[in-house]
Amino acid sequence: MLLAGKDGPRVRHAAEALQDRPQRIAALAALYRGQAESLAKASKITRVSTHELR
Repeated sequence: MLLAGKDGPRVRHAAEALQDRPQRIAALAALYRGQAESLAKASKITRVSTHELR
């Protein structure tokens, strides 16, 4: 999500304000994935296993 990098709080608020639950979940998942990719890039990690996140 390109906009999240520029205005994360605004994008998160917009995602949380969605009335349709599946759309809200998808929007937040995209936001969190973008944050994870940004952190991974900063840490020079190419792929994060979901098993490592638990």
